[in-house]
Amino acid sequence: MKFNIFPDVPDSQRNSFFIKLIENEGFVPLVDAIHGHDLNWLQNNFKGPHRFYCIDEHGYVETFVAQNLPKPPQWVVYFNQDQIITDFEWEQIQVYLINLMHGNGISERTKRCIQRLKDYVATPDVLYQPEQPNLPQYYEFNSRVLEDRDIAIFEITKANGTTPYTTIVRNFSVRGYKPLFTNYFACNAFKNDFIAIQFLMKLWHEFMKGPMDLDEMLKEATEACYPGEDYIPIAEPEVYTKSLMHVVQQLQ
Repeated sequence: MKFNIFPDVPDSQRNSFFIKLIENEGFVPLVDAIHGHDLNWLQNNFKGPHRFYCIDEHGYVETFVAQNLPKPPQWVVYFNQDQIITDFEWEQIQVYLINLMHGNGISERTKRCIQRLKDYVATPDVLYQPEQPNLPQYYEFNSRVLEDRDIAIFEITKANGTTPYTTIVRNFSVRGYKPLFTNYFACNAFKNDFIAIQFLMKLWHEFMKGPMDLDEMLKEATEACYPGEDYIPIAEPEVYTKSLMHVVQQLQ
């Protein structure tokens, strides 16, 4: 039993609500910010047992199979292609999810059913994706510091992508990790991508302290690029669609 969540774009409060709701139940949902509104893609790619869940702003839930999906869903529950899920089990899944969303208690019968379904782990062949290259399933992050030049280089490759995004932080001993986040957030490939921002938030908690306010940081970084009285502006963000090693060679 697996979940794909299709977040609202632009981001909304219910995105984090849905993700935390599923994670708190012991599931690890996949978050797809690309295909949620592409009904044709959804209909062509979900072949195994599945149900799409469409949830309006009042919490009213409708379920559909891909062939009958009339509007963008908020999530999908799916299983292996060879798995048989009964109508009773689908009914219990819906009861379970609705009660979770509204904070209601869950009966023992429903709990037993869900626990049994948790053991049915869906594998990638649930999604029919012909002629796809080998892509990283998770975000990849690499870094290197050139101490003799006081430069830090960071590389991020998105999940299901092959393009590396590499940024340079000069005067690293003075500026620290903060430009890592403003540089990427200034890049359209990141600032308009909900999942990419979530990944930056995880990096923030690893390298920094306190809350992360990307909008405010980006404003400060943008203003710092312009000259002022008795002030020398900093260089504009450097983000390249090249590998870390390529950028290192470029700097040498």
